[in-house]
Amino acid sequence: MNLKLFLLLIFSSVGICPVFAQSKTPSSVTIGKIPEARFSFTKNWGYKWNIIKHNDGKFENIDGKQILPGDTAHLYYTANCQTNVQGGYSLNYCNATKKEGIITLIFTGGQPAYGSEYKVSLKNNQIYLDPDIVYEDVIENASLTYKITKSKLIFNQKNYKTAKALSGYINIEFQEIASLPKRKPVILQYHLRGYFKTPVKSE
Repeated sequence: MNLKLFLLLIFSSVGICPVFAQSKTPSSVTIGKIPEARFSFTKNWGYKWNIIKHNDGKFENIDGKQILPGDTAHLYYTANCQTNVQGGYSLNYCNATKKEGIITLIFTGGQPAYGSEYKVSLKNNQIYLDPDIVYEDVIENASLTYKITKSKLIFNQKNYKTAKALSGYINIEFQEIASLPKRKPVILQYHLRGYFKTPVKSE
């Protein structure tokens, strides 16, 4: 199997035993004052990924099911982030939770084309990344590992550890390392960056 074919298989894989790798590079967590204009995305909204609004104002469920009242609710954006995974796309949602001193930000919004999510955790001022990247097919005996190479997280809130809502900027660069038995690993460089503004749920 040549390298190009191997890369093609890696890009079309799913469920490949992703393994979280802790960053060994310094993480930057700081407090800053980000202009409010950067958070104008919170005025925009979408709908559930399986709901389409046509030009005539009518809604359609792509699953063929009946439209329910909740299907037409405005889901206001809580993030304006981009990634270059799978050619690049936007992530319009960020959910934040806090449990036992650990803050977790989960970025989503690529559906229906991209069902991946990116979990970023902050513990003891150290940034961790645990992406769940969804591919189409399964490669037997293959594995994916992830390693942060650079990370920066800026909070608007000085007391972000106890804040009930968080806003700021995130920039994480990371490697996806694809391995198969008796093959040289293939390393791809990705990023997740942009702004977020979201309530925090305590668990």
